[in-house]
Amino acid sequence: METIFLLRKKSSSGILRPEMGRKQKKLAASPAFVRFLQLTLGRWLRWKFRLSNQNRHIPGTLQPPYIVIPNHVGFWDPFQVGLPIPHPIHYVVADANFRSPVLRFLLGLVGSIPITKSMSDRDAVKLIMDVRRTGGVLCLFAEGRRTWDGRTLPVIPSTAKLIKLLKIPVLTPVLEGAYFSHPCWAVSIRRGRLNIRFEKLFDGPELRSMSAEDIHASLASALQHDEHEWQSRHLVRFKSSRRAEMLERVLYMCDSCKTIGAMKSSGNTIHCKACGAVSEMDEYGAIIHRHAAHTTTTIADWNDRQRSRLRDLIRQAHEHLATSAEGTAIFSDAPVRLFLGSRRKPLVKIGSGKLSMYADRVEYLLRPKSLQRAGTTARELISEHIVPAATDDGNIRLIFPLPDVSGVSVQNHERLEWYFRRRLYHFRSFEDRLSGYKWYSAIHMAREFTGSIDES
Repeated sequence: METIFLLRKKSSSGILRPEMGRKQKKLAASPAFVRFLQLTLGRWLRWKFRLSNQNRHIPGTLQPPYIVIPNHVGFWDPFQVGLPIPHPIHYVVADANFRSPVLRFLLGLVGSIPITKSMSDRDAVKLIMDVRRTGGVLCLFAEGRRTWDGRTLPVIPSTAKLIKLLKIPVLTPVLEGAYFSHPCWAVSIRRGRLNIRFEKLFDGPELRSMSAEDIHASLASALQHDEHEWQSRHLVRFKSSRRAEMLERVLYMCDSCKTIGAMKSSGNTIHCKACGAVSEMDEYGAIIHRHAAHTTTTIADWNDRQRSRLRDLIRQAHEHLATSAEGTAIFSDAPVRLFLGSRRKPLVKIGSGKLSMYADRVEYLLRPKSLQRAGTTARELISEHIVPAATDDGNIRLIFPLPDVSGVSVQNHERLEWYFRRRLYHFRSFEDRLSGYKWYSAIHMAREFTGSIDES
């Protein structure tokens, strides 16, 4: 694992964040900036999302240090959860957010801690422990990523170990209505209703006698939420003229003809370019199939079906490897742009090409002309970290064997990235319609067949 930041000793005035070089900075939230956010962004969030809080008094009964662990739905989660909490919060956020100078500055004002998604990060753990020692409040998302279909994701196992290590109170807010208000795949907010239910899961002292397995089970149970089941009981209308826009980021396989990558959304509808099937999302979040006698389904049910079919395709492709060393691509996307980077460092654009998924690897065909236009730095980076193989048509083929791929994640709705040989590879489409979720799912499924499952 590449170490990018040097952890400095704690000073008498506060906590020091890891920094490049010798410059030192306090890891401390600015009270003035936090107050400014509450008076401006906070008021807007309450109005825009029709925000309400259940058990709002619970955060006020806690004294730091304590840790806040909500379910993870969308971009606004940290701000919404933090509104009723009377103490400044140190948010543990993906290091990808620190690549932008503006975001890095703003996140610094609230004392955020960068962490690398889907990978162990000792520097982040050290800073978390420093916040605990100085009596601060932490907030992290135990699922590690946002839900794509409205159901709480599995809790990262290492979270329970961290809770046991901290031995401080644990607050578990559960966001209800957040997924239909602004799902992670969407670009617009739907006007409906959002409730945050606060519960105190642990007081702290009892964690000494609890096993990590018991802590994990309790946390997973506390965070469990199914937005579709919740909606079936509350029937909240979520108004928007763009309810289905970018839905193909999560529903990548046609529910009718089973074609991968042929879905295209617009307004409140999504259709398949292969068979012409059209579906519409109504104000209650249900999806109505116009081509199948107006049958109704949910995003979660559609997702279950496509995941099952995708797993079958990967299994068949894996079995085919026994008779063919090369195999055939399960699916592909083009044009896809490639960027290189490393954790918090700015990304460098390399070029564009075709990304293909195989049973045992991912391949990227990079067009030489786009690489030449990217400049000298891009050419040096691509030759330094992967030895490319020239193909017959003149393209450059980059091969990523799945056992050597780590830290697979999706950033900003659709942007796919992973680490390979200590270098970050970041992929995005030109129209921002690439289904990073499709790639994330396929890579993790394929790794199960190769016996190289990576759980951080």
